Amino acid sequence: MSLIKRTLLMFAMLTPIAAYADVPPLSVSGSQVLSGGEAKSFAGNSYFWSNNGWGGEKFYNAETVTWLKQDWNTTLVRAAMGVEDAGGYLDDATGNKNRLKAIVDSAIANDIYVIIDWHSHHAEDNQAAAISFFKEMATTYGSYNNVIYEIYNEPLSVSWSGTIKPYAESVIAAIRAIDPDNLIIVGTPNWSQDVDAASNDPITSYSNIAYTLHFYAGTHGESLRDKARTAMNNGIALVATEWGSVNADGDGAVAEHEANAWMDFFREHNISHANWSLNDKSEGASVLKPGASTTGGWSASDLTASGIYVKNVISNWGTSAGNSSSNSSSSSSSSSSSSSSSSSSSSSSSSSSSGSTASMSCNWYGSPVPVCNNTHTSWGYEDGQSCISVSECENAGQTVTGGSSSSSSSSSSSSSSSSSSSSSSSSSSSSSSSSSSSSSSSSSSSSSSSGGASVCNWYGTNYPMCQNQSTGWGWENQQSCISPSTCSSQ
Repeated sequence: MSLIKRTLLMFAMLTPIAAYADVPPLSVSGSQVLSGGEAKSFAGNSYFWSNNGWGGEKFYNAETVTWLKQDWNTTLVRAAMGVEDAGGYLDDATGNKNRLKAIVDSAIANDIYVIIDWHSHHAEDNQAAAISFFKEMATTYGSYNNVIYEIYNEPLSVSWSGTIKPYAESVIAAIRAIDPDNLIIVGTPNWSQDVDAASNDPITSYSNIAYTLHFYAGTHGESLRDKARTAMNNGIALVATEWGSVNADGDGAVAEHEANAWMDFFREHNISHANWSLNDKSEGASVLKPGASTTGGWSASDLTASGIYVKNVISNWGTSAGNSSSNSSSSSSSSSSSSSSSSSSSSSSSSSSSGSTASMSCNWYGSPVPVCNNTHTSWGYEDGQSCISVSECENAGQTVTGGSSSSSSSSSSSSSSSSSSSSSSSSSSSSSSSSSSSSSSSSSSSSSSSGGASVCNWYGTNYPMCQNQSTGWGWENQQSCISPSTCSSQ
């Protein structure tokens, strides 16, 4: 990582927590998790097991959280604290807890959500330890809206009503005695897949309870989504605290088509999710190649195939964790030069101001999302932002407002599709947020897009230039931006 990038990351981490706005509280209403009363979903990263000597623990530091927030637009991180396995909490409570707290503290400082994960397959065997741990976490972090408690990662083939639910109710009681309202997520049988079983006998003694859904795209498909539909139809809310783009064993190639189907499903139902995993282990699920920096600053060459795909998903998800109502919709002055779009031409942003759908938006379960000009089914990615087709909006029973449904303008360079689109071409991976290619019209560090917004070619990746920040990096219009002075210094 360059000296400049290290300096910027350290500056961000030294900024007092009080300088950051709080995030809205999370609450559960029926099958929806609400953020500040709005149905929204968040996309982010799960860290690997925290256990001593397992390899993933080296990424448990404040700098990686800051980098994910600034470079990936991550709005949710998950600290997966191992419990009963070798090197976990039961072997070294202090070491594992300190790693977890480094992630939690940095997430609070960076104004994003964070999951405190009791990463266990046998939590019922160590209930007293879980209660003690979560009482401490609730005492320390219960006043922060950022914090989510995941009290059981993945139960195995055990009974929901006879084993998991009684354990969960005991741990929840201990948390609620200290923290009355932060979101609590409960694991479900068979590696957190049998969410339908939980929905048949839900926890009713406490509020703001959601349930865990895990999938791996190379293994799990429509049948598991059917279980999720059943669960939601029965009235429980789901959070995908862990998902993989590869096989369930953590290895294999990226199953892009099935992963896209899952991302469409999550968008449709406002299900937040965290990808497994932020690690450099030599397996398909890792987003980083072996030997990548342990403190962020990753370029495209540091990312695995899964890392490239996942970064594209997260960067383009389109929601912000901040208190202001923010999502993928933005004004024409902020729709150009997203950090996730590194290829641009002088004509690429013209459709944001001239198409008849440019002023249209879809009220997507309470959050406005821009309507696509060129994508006519499902979700798309145009002019540096996620968008939704008219048909997708209306088929979901949501309302399109503003303008007319006909489009008279299109962009020759806006053909990259969101990773959540159910269809993708072989060239779509080149439009991922980690691509370092750029057109000649945007290769200069101070080049300007036709929409009037300047971009900076920051070591091969285009970032929008800040309008209000004169030094360092900033966060404007729901995306990272770079000040002119910092751009000029490279």
